[in-house]
Amino acid sequence: MHGGPGAAPRGRGLLRGVGGVALAAAAGLAALWLVNRAMPAAGPPSHIGRAMQQLADGRLDLIGLIVVRKLQMNAHLIGVSIWSKVVLTGIFVMAVLVLRPRGVFRRWLAEYPYIMHGIAANLVGAIAALLLNDSGIVAAGTMIGFITVPLLAIRLREREKTV
Repeated sequence: MHGGPGAAPRGRGLLRGVGGVALAAAAGLAALWLVNRAMPAAGPPSHIGRAMQQLADGRLDLIGLIVVRKLQMNAHLIGVSIWSKVVLTGIFVMAVLVLRPRGVFRRWLAEYPYIMHGIAANLVGAIAALLLNDSGIVAAGTMIGFITVPLLAIRLREREKTV
């Protein structure tokens, strides 16, 4: 199902969607940066405000240290947190549900477009949280539940239809 006449082929549509999301995210960050510059906070700047100022000052060495520290914290939490097991279990469940039987994801996308788009958005959010937050495994693990439960409910509903 390609969406009708004039619709972009599946691969190009996906690239357009990803490009649109990236463009919107960049525009949102630029807008936040501009607002932050135009209306400074009454109190001391937040950690994000300090990082933005360091970036504006060209202090990429300090930004690099922040990135390394966040990656180290994420690696630590992945090693010790129960949430890493939640994420791995969720990924396994999602893979089993959408890869077998073949074509089920496309069928669900046609039958439940809003649910499937919500699941896709949640997955993007989980990946972003994992990559951008120093406790991203916790946020990603929480979001994974909102992906796997609807997928399991759809699969159970299908089983009830066949019984």
